[in-house]
Amino acid sequence: MFARHGLDAAAYQKAFEQFGKDGFALHSVSGYRDDGKVRYAAVWVKDNSATRGNHGVPSANYQKVYDDGVKDGFMPVLVQGFGAGKGHAFCAIFKKRPAAPWMARHDLSAADYQKVFNDETAKGMRPLSLSGYETGAGARFAVVMVKDGIPFIGRHNLTGKQYQAEFDDATKSGFRPSMVSGYLEGGAVRYAAIFIKDSGAGVSPYPVSGPAVAHLASLDAAMLKFMKERSIPAGTLAVSRNGKIVYSRGFGWSDEAMTQTISPDASMRIASLTKAFTAACIHKLVRDGKLKYDDKAFSILTGYVTAADKKKVDARVYDITIQHLLDHKGGWDSKGTKFDPMFSSIQISKDLGLSGPADPDATITWMLTHKMLDFAPGEREAYANFGYCILGRIIKKVSGKPSYVDYLRDEITLPVDAGTIRLAHTAKQQADEPHYFHPGTARSVFTPDKATNVPWPYGGFYIEAMDSHGGLLSNAPDLCKFLNRYWISGQPRKRGESAAWGFFGSLPGTWTYNGQRADGVVWAALFNQREDGKKYEDIQKEMDAAINGVKWP
Repeated sequence: MFARHGLDAAAYQKAFEQFGKDGFALHSVSGYRDDGKVRYAAVWVKDNSATRGNHGVPSANYQKVYDDGVKDGFMPVLVQGFGAGKGHAFCAIFKKRPAAPWMARHDLSAADYQKVFNDETAKGMRPLSLSGYETGAGARFAVVMVKDGIPFIGRHNLTGKQYQAEFDDATKSGFRPSMVSGYLEGGAVRYAAIFIKDSGAGVSPYPVSGPAVAHLASLDAAMLKFMKERSIPAGTLAVSRNGKIVYSRGFGWSDEAMTQTISPDASMRIASLTKAFTAACIHKLVRDGKLKYDDKAFSILTGYVTAADKKKVDARVYDITIQHLLDHKGGWDSKGTKFDPMFSSIQISKDLGLSGPADPDATITWMLTHKMLDFAPGEREAYANFGYCILGRIIKKVSGKPSYVDYLRDEITLPVDAGTIRLAHTAKQQADEPHYFHPGTARSVFTPDKATNVPWPYGGFYIEAMDSHGGLLSNAPDLCKFLNRYWISGQPRKRGESAAWGFFGSLPGTWTYNGQRADGVVWAALFNQREDGKKYEDIQKEMDAAINGVKWP
């Protein structure tokens, strides 16, 4: 997130263009007068949803800006008026129009605004954006209203004392201010405000996309309850039964501003669910006679260490087999040592003299020359992302494909019609991908020699280097398609087989789960948030309980 204030028009335009190039979208903008001069304050957030921003639009021109945006499929999500010279002007943000009903009006008198408010709230609408502003004809109001089910309180024409009283009463009742506007009315300062109540017990503010399935309504309830209890902005759920997709729905919003309903087909980072795909690739190479489970990994992979550095290598790495890597018995213990090289790109880049983030090959070189094994290969099991990083390089080498992802696509995912499964990217969201939420910031892997902080999901780690252990992107239906043909172990499913498997994936900003049930039901849930202490693993028991209660037709 970036915030700027005190900008003149030229400085604001420069910031707008620069942040836009870097993948940041305008989230809030306000125009105001400072010592007679127009200035702007604005906030930009990481968001690749289609956004248009306008500033300093003269009142006579705003209607055309509005009409053009609506014609192109956009809606205003923020409209702010302000006095400018002898007239007034507008700042506005437009986003692609959601499925929910909406309406917008501007230049309303207080009486006209009150009538619009009364008429539209009676239809189930609520104010999304509200601005009071000074004009030559007195105070006027601009409002955008939507129908999204979120509980709200709307007030205008408040004195400072009245606003404080409303704020105190609203926050005591579980509401928070979503927008506050100060303006002049007859020379006196007045306030207009919107308070909303976020997700919580008994509240269902989430928009839902995808066709409803009457006999699976319990799944809707389970997802909404799970997400509300954790304030998760977006989630998708797909369910298949006996090899057929029977349910696919989206819950919540895809963008950081939470104005765009997420699609049930939205792709998300799937984190460690990636490992099932990597295992499937290995098993396929074994079935095709190109690989053996007892092959030594570093007899296949060579050239990672110079002759001068060979003495630094733990000799036991040459005993590591393909089976050891599949079973997390390669000799690395990330949990026990609290060190995972896949999240240590800055250190690796610094030690190897790299100018950017460490890729998988650089990570392997660094591990061989800077770390001893934590135990002898095969001695015990210890979860290690790094082992699956190595498997990805073996898949590339043995298959002769340009990359791990190329082999995966050609041999595993396209044959099961799972075309959305592909490599995720750290800094650039793809068109069907939501914003990821995670508290705090981290050093950017893209500038390892500088102390540049970024939101965790957008540079705190390098997801491209995680391709074969946690770096894939998929939608929920395609995960079900894969799981209808392969067990989570990566082995092909045979006709008549029955088993139960479950596996979760986790990254900053991501939490995912795959479930395979003995009754032929397969399900996949994806979420765009991860915060410590929220017990995301409870999704397994909550969804299984909901599925157990289904009366299948």
